[in-house]
Amino acid sequence: MIKIKVIVQPNAKVNQLLLSEGDCWKIKIKAPAVEGKANQELINFLADYFQVSKQQVRIVYGFNARIKILEIDK
Repeated sequence: MIKIKVIVQPNAKVNQLLLSEGDCWKIKIKAPAVEGKANQELINFLADYFQVSKQQVRIVYGFNARIKILEIDK
């Protein structure tokens, strides 16, 4: 299992990983931070990035915050 800390920037033009600095990643997400859309887009983005299914990516902390901790089952 991989645990990562991310800072999410919603409403971006494209989904992209900006930087990975130490234990914190900064990720831009196209979806707005409304009704969990940005969280779902983040899960989809990380599932593609790590080449795992969406069910293997979970937000464990910060569901309603910009700073989140996620677990990815590899």
